[in-house]
Amino acid sequence: MSCHMPKNGTIDIPHVTTTDHWIRKPVTKEKTAQIREFVKLACINNLEVDDRSKGIAYLSYYEKFVSNKVFLDSAKNYFDDNSRSAIIENFNELIRWAFLKEDYARIESYVSQHSNALDSLKRQSFSNDDAWTAYRIGQAFLISGDKSNAERYFSKAVELAPFYPDFRMKLADLQFESGDNAKAESNYSFIISENPKYVSAYVNYGFLSLSVNKDDKKAEKYYDEAIKLDPDNEQALLNKAGLMIYRKDVVKAKNYIEKVLKINPTNEQAKRLLKLL
Repeated sequence: MSCHMPKNGTIDIPHVTTTDHWIRKPVTKEKTAQIREFVKLACINNLEVDDRSKGIAYLSYYEKFVSNKVFLDSAKNYFDDNSRSAIIENFNELIRWAFLKEDYARIESYVSQHSNALDSLKRQSFSNDDAWTAYRIGQAFLISGDKSNAERYFSKAVELAPFYPDFRMKLADLQFESGDNAKAESNYSFIISENPKYVSAYVNYGFLSLSVNKDDKKAEKYYDEAIKLDPDNEQALLNKAGLMIYRKDVVKAKNYIEKVLKINPTNEQAKRLLKLL
């Protein structure tokens, strides 16, 4: 997402979302051990392990341990996609496989061939498999520029896993970028209420408060909370610098920019801003 701070004179402060493009599925220590053992079993062609479990083991091993494409190739052998019925049967696994390959066009193709993909994602579970599939599809549409479908699938991910903050953050950022500010604000607020240490929600909610609502006090409150939680958060510090520029306090703005450059001397945004002051 790329937004802009309200202008003050000739200074225009750019904002970059703090949400990582790549959300990884968390895994417990126990699950890690199971994955390692599963791959060992799969690799020796243990007849007691079903094909689907073998394929999932290869996907998990690639995602969590060794980013070697050979594991994705091995996984694909266990998930047929030669017919619509096969795609429906293996839908979650095929979407995960294509997502790990970064083959977003393939994801859109699977969705198209399924023909009822969105409505089919309805199971709430501890593993959140359907929610993850919805997120991955949403991300594929977002990358291709189809924001409408991206929002539909991010919304589905949030519906299925309402308390998983990364999914809701993706949805909120897209809503903010699309100008649906009330919904974005509601989602940022929800994240903060349920996950009070989720730094990027404070950063982006603060930016929305200033850029849309012109509420500099509320923006400062959220920026300060983000910096309190993560004193080295570069975007929070840069946004605080933008707030100081908004208030025409150039000295404080420089102080925050210099903090960023002390943390990361290669931060191009900070270097550009410092030259403008």
